[in-house]
Amino acid sequence: MYEGSKQLSEIASKRLQAIKEFTQLGSGYKIAMRDLTIRGAGDLLGDQQSGFINTVGMDMYVDLLKEAISIQLNEQVVSQEPTQHFDVAVDAYIPQSYAQYDGEKIHIVQTLQGITSLKALIEYENQIQDQYGHYPTSVAYMFEKKRLEILLQDESVDTFKEKTSSVEIAFSPSLSSHIDGVQLFKRIHELNPDIKLSYIKNRITLTLLKKEEWLKELIASIQLVKEVSHAH
Repeated sequence: MYEGSKQLSEIASKRLQAIKEFTQLGSGYKIAMRDLTIRGAGDLLGDQQSGFINTVGMDMYVDLLKEAISIQLNEQVVSQEPTQHFDVAVDAYIPQSYAQYDGEKIHIVQTLQGITSLKALIEYENQIQDQYGHYPTSVAYMFEKKRLEILLQDESVDTFKEKTSSVEIAFSPSLSSHIDGVQLFKRIHELNPDIKLSYIKNRITLTLLKKEEWLKELIASIQLVKEVSHAH
């Protein structure tokens, strides 16, 4: 398949070895998996995400991947309650300079996906920084997105909408009717005077412009509303 005097690269040698090993009928899948191992998974978890993975978000992609693998292995697919993923538009990814190997990145994403409490998230955040060092902004966004997702899953939150230049969150009527509105307005104004606070259809609604640090301010706003409601 090549001249004996030709100097092959390491990758080319590994690919030829894979073809040599997998000669039986139906080996295409094994060859594809070996090739993936040789060349890596590319930017699946990096800053060059595109196409399907960028459309559905990493969390849902992992869910779909698990289901597809189970089907291929003729395993019973366990139906679970659908989890609503709030994939807000921020550049959240793991750069090569922070975690070098794809396996490490996938493990981090899968662990994040399984976290359901703020306490567990903080513990894992500390664990990641102990293991890999202080993380860059793109990784910080991953934890902030997960923190937001946990907060939005709470029954006190009614709806959440992300628009091009703003985000809007409405709290349940049960929370909205048992809160000190004057105290909430004061605390929200101290946090960011540009946050719009309104009371629509028996629901407290916050509207926040997507400026710098908007994700952190949104998380702080939700926690503030819950704090004031508990104090009332």
